[in-house]
Amino acid sequence: MVEQKKRRGGGVMSSKVKHDYQEYTGVDAAMSRVKADKNSVTGGGGFVDNSISPGCPLMDRIHVNILAFIETRKAAKDDPVYEGLDIWYSGHDVPGEGEHKLLDALRCKQLQTAGYIGSESHLFYGLDADIVLMT
Repeated sequence: MVEQKKRRGGGVMSSKVKHDYQEYTGVDAAMSRVKADKNSVTGGGGFVDNSISPGCPLMDRIHVNILAFIETRKAAKDDPVYEGLDIWYSGHDVPGEGEHKLLDALRCKQLQTAGYIGSESHLFYGLDADIVLMT
């Protein structure tokens, strides 16, 4: 809206209108700084969910913890729940979307396993519509 006022008024703005415009943008800039401080990770206002991306320190920590969890489960030979269980993990450091990586892994297993049973069940879960379309 401010941009529209600026464009429409052009050079014919009176000094009063210019003064109001400057006050408005000053308040707007101050409010945007307050919002930025409130929403920033370091500003103490909380966690910003769009700060999660491949390669960020949080993803590296999650990756290390998932690998450690998988290793502890593989080491638990006496637990019948994990006996004969295949765990496939493709972290954030491997390029590609998750659903594509899963289907590629299934195709590789079909090609590499001589006795692969085509009627095996697989569960895919995700919030992306690609999974529905691909499976």
